[in-house]
Amino acid sequence: MKQRNRGLFSLLIIFCVSVLPVQGEELTLEKAEQIALEKNIRLKMAEASLKMAEAGFREAVGGLLPQFSVYGQYTKNFELPVVVIDIPGAGPQPITMGSTYNSTGGISVSQTLFTSGALFSSVRLAKTGEEMAEIQKEQEKNNVILTVRTLYQQILLMESLIRATEEAERSALANLEMVRKMKAAGKANQFEVLQAEVKYREISPRLLSLKNRKKNLMTNLITFLNLETDEEIELSGELTLMDNPFRESALEEIKQEALANRYELVLLKYQEKMLKSRRLLAASGALPKVSLSADVRHQAQADSQDDMEYYRSKNVSVSVSIPLLSGGKHLASVQQANIELKKHELQVEQTIDFILSDVEKAYFKVFESREKVESNATLVEQADEALRMVKIMYENGGATQVEVLNAESGALGARSSYLSAVFEYNTAILQLKQAVNKL
Repeated sequence: MKQRNRGLFSLLIIFCVSVLPVQGEELTLEKAEQIALEKNIRLKMAEASLKMAEAGFREAVGGLLPQFSVYGQYTKNFELPVVVIDIPGAGPQPITMGSTYNSTGGISVSQTLFTSGALFSSVRLAKTGEEMAEIQKEQEKNNVILTVRTLYQQILLMESLIRATEEAERSALANLEMVRKMKAAGKANQFEVLQAEVKYREISPRLLSLKNRKKNLMTNLITFLNLETDEEIELSGELTLMDNPFRESALEEIKQEALANRYELVLLKYQEKMLKSRRLLAASGALPKVSLSADVRHQAQADSQDDMEYYRSKNVSVSVSIPLLSGGKHLASVQQANIELKKHELQVEQTIDFILSDVEKAYFKVFESREKVESNATLVEQADEALRMVKIMYENGGATQVEVLNAESGALGARSSYLSAVFEYNTAILQLKQAVNKL
């Protein structure tokens, strides 16, 4: 037994080590998704809801099966009850009732035979609830994956912006050193040195702000993954353009695919089944019900325990219940169920419109952000080339320090805009995938 427990403990350690990132290890997107599916609290709550629904279905099925019960009772009367009866010619006479010792034991069984669809509706209602809980769990999985991927992209964006800002800081420092050398050679004045130094100093707070934003995003990711670690975790990979799996698909094709895959419509179909079951359940309240019961009993009564002798009795009974008048309660319940079904039809139409609109917005957002990426990529090339040329011109006296500083700001701004456009494009791809339920 000890060896088996030791083996299980070792396997648990190996599993934890293989799933959780350790100090100095890079966290990949795939591993982050794996951890989230294993440890995310929202997903655990969805799994708990599914287990509750499964238990509810088993409970409903139990209502169809026979119910057995065993009972027993033992009584000793220390003082027997007395009844006074007026006997003609003798007057009131006390008569002792019962026996000192009484014992009863038996077994009973009951079975519902007919409920006008009530039990069937309860079982179908519980089964539909279980199926909906399963779909909701899958929906929550998609939400978890989308959140992980979005946080991952945000952190990669911050890392890219930090690298771009650090590069701008190095460029500003190189410019400051060049201006200082030119001043020493009499080719620049103190004002130009101050301008270059201000430009260099102002980058540091911006860089610190980006690093703090990255830390906050890392904290959000660690919290969402439900990791209990204080170790530094670094993400692997860089911010690059994601592949668009819908680039060859027409908008109408994507819309039809979304209508076939979206969990919202699947849940609404199950909800319609539940509403129909509830309507039948409401109608069954005004219809007959039949049940069968049987009982086997052993009973003994005596004034002395030695004289107790048990006698067996058996009975079978059929019970029929027919509601006659309920003050219109059952009719009102059926009317409410019909109204809920009509509301459900409107909700289906509204959900379809929402899905189509969601797909259309995500679809055009992909194209819009793609154009931003291409436009900003060109601007980055132009800004880098402009910065290179103005630095050469400044060294040769053909440009001013203000033009150099403007070119540096333009280069950093162009690269930041490009990185933001890449993030926007990747986010649009994720939103489109979610709209079609293909994460």
